[in-house]
Amino acid sequence: MITFTFSPEKQNDREIERLLSKMIATELTNMTRPCYYPKFTSYKKDLYAYLKITDADIKDFYRQFRPQYGKFKIIKDHTTLLLVICVIHFTRTKKEKLATMLYELLAIKFYGSFLMKVMGKFCREDLWPQAVESLSVKHLYKRHNGIPGAISYIADLEYKKHKESFKRTRINDYELLQALQILRTRIAQSIKSFAEAYYRLYNSKETGIVSRDDRESESEQEREKLIADEISNRITTYKQMDSVAFQRASMISGLRRDLCVEIVRSISTIEKKEELKFILILMGRIQPLKNVCIENKRMGFIRKLLAPTTKVGTHVYKDAVKDFMNNLGIYSVKTADPASLQLFFNNYITLFLKHRICA
Repeated sequence: MITFTFSPEKQNDREIERLLSKMIATELTNMTRPCYYPKFTSYKKDLYAYLKITDADIKDFYRQFRPQYGKFKIIKDHTTLLLVICVIHFTRTKKEKLATMLYELLAIKFYGSFLMKVMGKFCREDLWPQAVESLSVKHLYKRHNGIPGAISYIADLEYKKHKESFKRTRINDYELLQALQILRTRIAQSIKSFAEAYYRLYNSKETGIVSRDDRESESEQEREKLIADEISNRITTYKQMDSVAFQRASMISGLRRDLCVEIVRSISTIEKKEELKFILILMGRIQPLKNVCIENKRMGFIRKLLAPTTKVGTHVYKDAVKDFMNNLGIYSVKTADPASLQLFFNNYITLFLKHRICA
């Protein structure tokens, strides 16, 4: 249980409302632009100053979460906690307009973070509006006249559901964590279905980006996308490792064993799920993933993946893998032989695939 003790010196509610209105209006307007990712770095200084909150307030609040809940990343983020503390404060002081605005700002933050995770630098502005237009009429982006309207709707709905729990003298840390996860999950669900529409367009003939034989059916592409999702989930969410694939890939690549271990461990984290899934989707657009089932075809597939001219649309496959490896945060990766890194990664992933999708 959390004993809420935040009691700032006198705040200027009018100035706070003006600040929040400006922030929300700016972000919602910008979110109508293709491939726009809300960023909160520039807002933090003003939020601290206007809301009269300190790092000590945030640390004190965080420390009250029980250990099993305190480990969740969603509440380790200082900006998230800053907004949550102030949502609770203004709800308890019966200033629900300010509380609602802060919850909307939190929703915008979650939207930006998850969108970057799912699409990142791979977003194309020309496909974005087509993807929005292709969504079902039941999709929140369609029902609420675009992304900004949908995010505002989710934030308002979820705040109303949980505001009574925010008023309590002692707040249940589990219920608070659940409220935040539900808000983020609802936003993530809309982004995921939008991303599916985007990547379907990305790989369709209408976009002119076709990297396999024109006869490939949409159902085949959908099956391979499901495989990409399943394999990335196994590796990152369930942290499955393949010792046989590891031994063979490390031997073929010639990389140091300790570096190979570190690479596999770093890949096997939930934060890497969407990036790994994207690479698997690229693989499936270059050749059918079932090619890994026959060893000579798998080796031919590896050669294709390693070729500097192998592209999917505007993306050079080797560059995508290089960026993925560099983003693992392993210093030794940056000094290791690039060809050996590519050999290890592609052999490990294709062998991992082989051991799971082949009868």
